[in-house]
Amino acid sequence: GFFFALYQVITKKASEYDSDETSLFFTSIFGLVIITALALYYWHPLTYFSFFILPLIGVMMTLAHYSLIIGLARSPASKIQPFHFTLIFWAIIFGYIFYSDIPDIPTIVGALVIAFSGVFVIRNQTKSN
Repeated sequence: GFFFALYQVITKKASEYDSDETSLFFTSIFGLVIITALALYYWHPLTYFSFFILPLIGVMMTLAHYSLIIGLARSPASKIQPFHFTLIFWAIIFGYIFYSDIPDIPTIVGALVIAFSGVFVIRNQTKSN
């Protein structure tokens, strides 16, 4: 929540002075430092599956962060933010696929409220432009 918003604000400001690749580099270095500190405390032996999946996760997260950096550099944050609200739907879908987790009524109602709010914001921005 808060730190993701802070990351977006800093990335948006940095895009005025630095290239997209520079922002990605420093984001990666910061993440590496944090993950290394956490790994020293929480480390456990890796499985063979981990050696396959961790590089894949790394590539996907790098592409996701790079896409976000490019989006924030080229568009106002207010136009990008409504798309972040789709994350709750992805969480519901992947929770069901990977963990057989069926969302409860408050989760579904909350997701629908968020979805309709996002549509409302996008429609009002389109009308005002």
